[in-house]
Amino acid sequence: MEKILFTVIEGDNNNINNNTGNITTPRLYEQEAIKCFTDWREKAGDLKDIKIICYAPSKNLPSEDTINALKKLNVTYIENYLEESERMEIGFFLVPLVGYKLEQEYPNDLLIHIDLDMNIIKPIPNKYFDNKIYIGQYDNISALSQRRNVDWENPLDTGFTISPSSSNFYKVFWEEFSDLYFNKKYKYEESWLCQNAENGVYFLEEYVADKLYNLEILPINPIQFYQVGEGYVEVSDITDDELNKVLFWHEHLFVEEGNWKRTKIRQKIEFFKRLKKLQKDI
Repeated sequence: MEKILFTVIEGDNNNINNNTGNITTPRLYEQEAIKCFTDWREKAGDLKDIKIICYAPSKNLPSEDTINALKKLNVTYIENYLEESERMEIGFFLVPLVGYKLEQEYPNDLLIHIDLDMNIIKPIPNKYFDNKIYIGQYDNISALSQRRNVDWENPLDTGFTISPSSSNFYKVFWEEFSDLYFNKKYKYEESWLCQNAENGVYFLEEYVADKLYNLEILPINPIQFYQVGEGYVEVSDITDDELNKVLFWHEHLFVEEGNWKRTKIRQKIEFFKRLKKLQKDI
C-alpha cells in the first residue's frame, strides 16, 4: 500500500473563494503550496519522498511559475477540469470531489490530505497508518470559533485526513455532500439548520464529515491537537503533552497581512521556543 499526499489548488488571483466573494481577505494559495511542499520534503521523515499530488480541478489555474516550482519539488501537478467546480460557492468544497476521484485512481493505496496552509513540523506517527480513517478535530478552545454542533462532539476539521482508498471514505463523503448541496437538501435538514443556517453554506463540507462521524455512518477516528497557529488554540493555552502532539503549523499567506501578522510572529516564537525546550528535556 503506497502512501500518497494530495492537495487541491487554484490560482492566487482567480479562485472560487475570491470570485464568489465568500472569502473577504484574498489568500496567496500558490505561495502556500510551495511552502507546504518544501516543508514536507524536508521534515516529513520517512514520508518526505512519497508521491505528492497537487490537483487543479477548476478553470482557475495557478501560474506557470508555480507549476514549474512544484515540479522542482517532485510534486505531481494534475490539471483536470471537473465541471462540478463551476457550481461550487466555496473552494474547499473541491476536496471531497478530488478525494473521490483519487480513490478510484489509487484503489489499493492510502490517501493523506492536508490543506495548503499547513506546514509540517515533524513526521506523522506510524500509529495513524493502520488502515483506519482519521480526521482532525477541533479541541475545546479552537471549537469556540467554529460552527456549533449542538449535541454532537466537537466539529471535525477536514484539513487533515488519512484514509485507505478501500474504506471508500471519499466516495461516501462526496455522495453525501453533493446530495445535500446540489439538491439543496441542506435547507430541510434539521441537524444542519439548528447549528449552521446563519453561515450560509460555508461549513457544509465539514458538517457532512461531522454527520458521518456522529451518526456512525463511517468508522472515523478524530485527532485533536495535531495543529496550532492561525485560527487554532493559543500556544499558551495548551499543555506540554498536547504541544508534543502537534504535527503542523497553520498559517495563511494573505495579499495584505493586516493586524494578524504581529500575533502570528509572537505565536510562532512562543511555539518553537517551547518545543525546543521540550525536546531538550527529553
